[in-house]
Amino acid sequence: MTRSVHSYVYDFTTVVSGCPAGANAYAGRNTNRSRLVDNGITVLSYCYDMADREIAASGIVYDSHQNRRCTTVTLKPACSVGDLAS
Repeated sequence: MTRSVHSYVYDFTTVVSGCPAGANAYAGRNTNRSRLVDNGITVLSYCYDMADREIAASGIVYDSHQNRRCTTVTLKPACSVGDLAS
C-alpha cells in the first residue's frame, strides 16, 4: 500500500484572481492567507474585504449559518453528495 504525501503551506502573498467586487487584492500583505497549497498545487483560495473579513473562498462548502461543512478538494473531511446539496 502506498501513502500519498501531502505538504500543506499557506500563501500570504499571491493576489487571488476571481474574487468578488470589493475584495482586497493584496490582503495577503496584511497576514491574511490567500491560498492553501499542497505540493505546489492550489487547493483553496480565500478572498477578504478591506476590513479583513473573509468574503469568499473556493473549494469550501458552508452551511446556512456560514460554518464550514467540508471542502471540495483533497482535505478532510471530504464532502458527500448530501453535504453539497444542503
